[in-house]
Amino acid sequence: MATAINRMTNILERLVERQGPEPINQPRDQENGENRALERFLKFAPPKFHGGSDPEVAENWFERMVNIFTTLDYNEERQEKREDDFIKLKQGLLSVAEYKERFTKLSKFAPELVVTERKRIRRFIQGLNVEIQESLAAAQITTFTDALDKPQRVENAKSQSKTFHARKSGNPSDTPK
Repeated sequence: MATAINRMTNILERLVERQGPEPINQPRDQENGENRALERFLKFAPPKFHGGSDPEVAENWFERMVNIFTTLDYNEERQEKREDDFIKLKQGLLSVAEYKERFTKLSKFAPELVVTERKRIRRFIQGLNVEIQESLAAAQITTFTDALDKPQRVENAKSQSKTFHARKSGNPSDTPK
């Protein structure tokens, strides 16, 4: 645990160093900058560490905090670009697994858009290709795990069907790779 605290302290020190020296005659600007930094940090809903002797709990807390500080290390312009990338994210030519991976990575840059599981599910499904969305229309999706698993099954079934029909018609060029 002491190692984890030391690592967190090092990360915080590096962040402070990157901000540069404090402006001498600009306390108002500094205060605004600090407020913006705090607001950005709080958008990530940082977990509280309640202590305890379970090293796994401490490690999970530490990993979450490192992820937040790593994300905050981006400058504001880069942060906004990643947030825009998340807002515009669509499956397109990506497989469901690839889309899921991008969604998960980019969602860290716009935590307020996926603050609840319901919002996360809705945004994920809205980014899927229309054919998959249509196949999921009647499905009961109540957890984010369902939102990840069911589209994957639909994609697999469509791929198997396409392979079957390609073999049946004798056209191997239609066989998915």
